[in-house]
Amino acid sequence: MKGDSMRVQIRSSIANFDKGPGKQRLAELLERNLGRFERRIKSVQVFIEDVNGPKGGVDKECRCVVHLRRLPPVVIRDADECLTTLAHRVANRTAHAVRRCVSRKNKLGLSNRQRIGDVAAASAT
Repeated sequence: MKGDSMRVQIRSSIANFDKGPGKQRLAELLERNLGRFERRIKSVQVFIEDVNGPKGGVDKECRCVVHLRRLPPVVIRDADECLTTLAHRVANRTAHAVRRCVSRKNKLGLSNRQRIGDVAAASAT
């Protein structure tokens, strides 16, 4: 990322995840999916844990928290038995949620500016 890149912090209770390429892959996915919002993002925190231990099943849980500038944090939670599938889905859902939050803020900001402009124009006449 260029310039002041967003900080991506990943924590995991799964031993193989930290030692293998999964952690780096997840960071790259998030940076690629959230790159266009880089100026609006302060930091990204990801927490991955194996809820049931070695029993198997849908037990890998991921929580992604995106701290935005001048907006509330965006939190995404998901679970799956496959870490790769989970990482891709969380990265995509996070990007979608951030896009929706930022566009909502842009729409509200634009309408407020329009109202202020309308009031200023009315008072000038």
